[in-house]
Amino acid sequence: MMKRRVRLLSTVLVTAVVALTVGVMIGRAGDAADPPSLSRVDIGFAQDMLAHHQQALAIIGQLSPNAAPEIRAVADQISRTQLAETGQLRGWLQATGNPEQSPTPMAWMSPHGHHPSAHTASGAMPGMATDAELTALHFTDGVANEKSFLQLMIRHHQGGIQMTQEVREHGHSRSVTTTATQMQDDQSNEVDLMVTFLTQLGGSPLSFDHGG
Repeated sequence: MMKRRVRLLSTVLVTAVVALTVGVMIGRAGDAADPPSLSRVDIGFAQDMLAHHQQALAIIGQLSPNAAPEIRAVADQISRTQLAETGQLRGWLQATGNPEQSPTPMAWMSPHGHHPSAHTASGAMPGMATDAELTALHFTDGVANEKSFLQLMIRHHQGGIQMTQEVREHGHSRSVTTTATQMQDDQSNEVDLMVTFLTQLGGSPLSFDHGG
């Protein structure tokens, strides 16, 4: 138990340092040129996707060190990608003088969706794990840990994909919409891979409300 807590703390610290460093570098690069022009939707997306990515990295930190190599590989892939994206999101916000945390989470989505959902109405981000789910993941091991990790990460990615779709339709900045497109492609491919692994373990994805 103590080893897992130390592992989680180390993961969080490394994640924070790397993401902050990348964000500062991107922010400084933005200061040297004209800052990007971000709309309300672009800013809200950057703030909320930053928080969304931070939880994804926390979920990865709970994956057992004894997880199957193929599951560990996809977790590492997600971690690398989302660390880089976290730096980019921070860079946009720093370059435009916006806070990293939104005072009204998910408000940028609510006026636009054709099918407003409880996610946007309550300010909750789609696909996010609850504290109870994260605690349960922390206390699992072996196949149970792998299955729970895959279930939470699949749903988490589904929520992220929903957010990228929204900003692609209603965002202003080409940099933001281009990045969102790449995020959507990456996460869709990772979902397909994780669903395959979960099925092989005899599990099935958690339900996800697409807002329709």
